[in-house]
Amino acid sequence: EQTKIVVEQCKEEFVANGRVVIEEGWKLLYKRHKSKSTTDNDEPDLTDERGAESDPKKEVIEETDHLPAVKKNDTVLYTDSSVEAKQTKPPSRFTPSTLLQAMKEIHKFVKNEDLKKQLKAVSGIGTEATRANIIDELISRGFMKTSGKKQVLSPTETGYLLVDALPEELLYPDETAVWEERLALMSEGADTLDSFLADQIKFLQLLIDKLDFDKVINFDQMMPNVVR
Repeated sequence: EQTKIVVEQCKEEFVANGRVVIEEGWKLLYKRHKSKSTTDNDEPDLTDERGAESDPKKEVIEETDHLPAVKKNDTVLYTDSSVEAKQTKPPSRFTPSTLLQAMKEIHKFVKNEDLKKQLKAVSGIGTEATRANIIDELISRGFMKTSGKKQVLSPTETGYLLVDALPEELLYPDETAVWEERLALMSEGADTLDSFLADQIKFLQLLIDKLDFDKVINFDQMMPNVVR
């Protein structure tokens, strides 16, 4: 199984990613067959379990990918280390297809760590039927533009102005993800429209208070067409 080992030293964490073999299964028979073939022919058997020619380099990589079996709070022995000079790179820009996938996996982009864990089960922002339309709408309204054969998305000047004008609470998907979760609960009968709208009013009042607007929000004036 895929796993990782985290070693703490001098208040720093060092992580090794790899695999731990839980059970050899059919590979145990393959190893026996390979060992017998090598003994009989004095030449290594370069065929894999399907009879196709195997790649010795790949086998070496797979061997080094295995992590030793350890338990929590085990001590390890330091043997060697090195420092590599590298330069961080910004994340690749989205394309319409990768942005669609990101909208499905919105928990990966949530700022609040507690909320991130909570929202892993949520199906993301929007629905299968609306996500593509949301992206198209942002492009048609001039907030984003595409470029190149891969249609790489980038913000326009209008998009930057919008981001500068919005409060921080609306710059991250945290709140939207919570709304999506509430809508999912409503569809299951575990939440109500009145409760959801009441919380929306409180949230909007909070944003207005930050702008020092002396105005009381009237529920009926804001949403006169809501069907109850």
